[in-house]
Amino acid sequence: MKPALEWLNEVGETVATAMMSGKKPPGTEVEELIKRIQDDAKHETNQFKLAGQFQLAKSAIAHVLHAIADDPRKYWLMGNGTESWSKLTEAAAAIWDQPVIKIRKDFVPPKEKYDRHCKEVEANERLLTYCREHGITGK
Repeated sequence: MKPALEWLNEVGETVATAMMSGKKPPGTEVEELIKRIQDDAKHETNQFKLAGQFQLAKSAIAHVLHAIADDPRKYWLMGNGTESWSKLTEAAAAIWDQPVIKIRKDFVPPKEKYDRHCKEVEANERLLTYCREHGITGK
């Protein structure tokens, strides 16, 4: 399939030749040219739309990965070992053309912050277990 401009040049020559010889330009070629130009315009519009959608997806993935890396609570819920983490990092690797392992290493919260969060979660779980065992409720 030829690009619309190349087609336009060919049809333009045909129309010019026909007009110089006093003949009527072939209408089917002009109609086909108009249809091809319209199809090309639709294709370009779709390409722009897809590019915009791709940028939005790329931005959303980056935002969520940074949020997970900046907040150990989010990493605890959606980080390593979860399906969310797996799919998110695979998508990021595909978009940025990076190995998945590199993406996963780059978006991990600092060890100190994560360790502190893990200790807080464990302390809360111990407290809840103690309360359950001793019949202490929040009512």
